[in-house]
Amino acid sequence: MKKSTRDYYSKEYKLNAINQVLEGGERVSHVARDLGINRSLLSQWLKRYKEKNKEAFPGNGKLTEEAAKIRALEREVKILKEEKEILKKATAFFARQT
Repeated sequence: MKKSTRDYYSKEYKLNAINQVLEGGERVSHVARDLGINRSLLSQWLKRYKEKNKEAFPGNGKLTEEAAKIRALEREVKILKEEKEILKKATAFFARQT
């Protein structure tokens, strides 16, 4: 059984390939062949770049600005829900005391 390996390309490498197509006027298939990558992979990079520009390739473990905000808000909601439950229990406890 053959184990597949996945190649990882840096953000700079991807942007260089994209620039060759967009600014250099070269064809996707020609640039892909020169770089030794699949044409469809380069096409995917182009599509992602056109959709998100600077945030297209955040890297491993790095979130886009929008995703980081969403994660922070979700964390805050979780904390607020926990605090609300604690206050409910405290209110019920003190209501029984009187």
